[in-house]
Amino acid sequence: MDELLDDVEFDAIVLGTGLTESILSAALARAGKKVLHLDQREYYGGNWSTMSFGTLHGAVESERAAPSTITKVRAHQENQDTISIFPSVQGPPSILNPSHYFCDEDVPQEGDLPASLSHPLRSLLNDRRNDRFNIDLMPSVLWSSGQAVELLVQAGVYRYVEFRCPNGTFLLTDKDGIQHVACSKSDVFKSKYISMIEKRKLMLFVNQSLEPESDADKNKIQELAERPFSEWMEHRKLSPKLQDIILYGVLFIRDPNDPRFTTSAAISLLRRYVRSIGRYGESPFIYPIYGCSELPQAYSRLSAIHGGMFVLRRGIGVIEIDKETKKVVAVETNEPKQKLKTTKLVLSSNYLLGTQIPWDLLGDTSSSSSSSSAPKKLEGEGGEEMEKMATETLRCVCITDKTLMADQKGTLFQLVVPPGPHNQNSTSVLVQQMDDTLMVCPKGSFLVFFSVAAENPDADPEAHLRPIVESLLRLQVPPRSPSPPVSSEESEESPSSPASKEEGQDKPTALWTCFYADGRLREQNTVIDNFARLDTDIFVCRAISASTMDHDESVVEAKALFERLYPGTPFLPQQEEAHNNYEKSWEDDTSAP
Repeated sequence: MDELLDDVEFDAIVLGTGLTESILSAALARAGKKVLHLDQREYYGGNWSTMSFGTLHGAVESERAAPSTITKVRAHQENQDTISIFPSVQGPPSILNPSHYFCDEDVPQEGDLPASLSHPLRSLLNDRRNDRFNIDLMPSVLWSSGQAVELLVQAGVYRYVEFRCPNGTFLLTDKDGIQHVACSKSDVFKSKYISMIEKRKLMLFVNQSLEPESDADKNKIQELAERPFSEWMEHRKLSPKLQDIILYGVLFIRDPNDPRFTTSAAISLLRRYVRSIGRYGESPFIYPIYGCSELPQAYSRLSAIHGGMFVLRRGIGVIEIDKETKKVVAVETNEPKQKLKTTKLVLSSNYLLGTQIPWDLLGDTSSSSSSSSAPKKLEGEGGEEMEKMATETLRCVCITDKTLMADQKGTLFQLVVPPGPHNQNSTSVLVQQMDDTLMVCPKGSFLVFFSVAAENPDADPEAHLRPIVESLLRLQVPPRSPSPPVSSEESEESPSSPASKEEGQDKPTALWTCFYADGRLREQNTVIDNFARLDTDIFVCRAISASTMDHDESVVEAKALFERLYPGTPFLPQQEEAHNNYEKSWEDDTSAP
């Protein structure tokens, strides 16, 4: 769409179609505001994009050819009545940083392929135009009783998305291999992994954490509220095995030594987990069919229904701020250039990477601003005590020829690998397998995602993830770079691969692989901190910490920004008819997850 827009004045302009921006767009349109929603990319989703096989291949090749999306431009221009700020990102911002991509020439020839691989699948892998694979860049679940699901129901957006319930969660233990994490009370007592005494201790721990009966327990929880959660588990005399189950299999904590992970934060997460069990199935999670980008697209549809205007392949080249009021008054789009008036501007942070703020002209208003550049704490159940922190996430996605665990009845699950002999990283690795029931791959093939949090923004995804990938899958090509050094002592104590039999012959084969890192999250949050110091009515959506495994943080961020945009205005108010229809649909649909 290269035509100029007929309307040139809007109540709010939103740039970027990530989940947070799309929720905000829907809320603004529902509140009766005139909304223009832009995105420099040609598809919806931003960091939550779901890409076809060919689109992802093209994105990787484009990033290889031009890895830097930041263009050095003049920082600002002082006009007669306004100050023009020039965002440094002049094209579609990078959403992934590929480390090692096994493309056409790396896929083994037909004679080297395993017998289980059919010819049609081979043809699909060689056809970059095929759309049989839907690959999430940031695969994330929804807690069945989490804020993301509650908002879907409240706003009636659930009507635009379908979901499935995963078959379960598993834990890769040091000594006992892969073990199923029991969800319900009945599952706990059926489990053969823990003893009867441990089962009783586990159930008692959960009950006493959520609803302490004695004054002693209440006082102890209050005393340890801001102390590490490990102290509360040790106080209850939980064994290391039970602690691992709770930390990694129930709370999905990446790093239990993180000082932000307090007892009060953990109990909030535990409460969300318990409330989510059994709502739509045995698992406490649901996952969108066709991929995560269905969620931002659903909110975008709600915005459009209420009058929101959407234009893809169009970004913003100039932001104009009034000299006297220091408020945004207009923007100028690029390709084609057109001046648009607005009093509220909402941007995805990755569109402002490297942007220089003219502090001498705009002034530092941090003392009077409602936002602080200091890290904030998340609000709402399941995260109200967890501070936001930009954590880089390293990822790998593979297309495999068979399931990771053939002895399990379901093929849609997640596996957590805690730090230890199987995982030499300091944080846990999350493995997610998806199958054709999610409409993300052809029948007979699987998508397997690996992710690990890292503090170093320059960390190499392949170096950190390849060892665990090779322990579960059979890769076809040699490493691009050496793996992180492992001490001889660790090497001797490391158990054999959990999936290896006869030197890996029974492992699934990774037919296509891509290692990558999420795009510059630490830098994006620095941008937000800088703009938060200005009272300009420019609202920057925080780069959600990619180490999170759910969508609740996006909802929290959208609610907070909407309150700053229009204080006191209802945020996507309840649609009673939609709510009743939603509850009835789950009762009537016997095939629901």
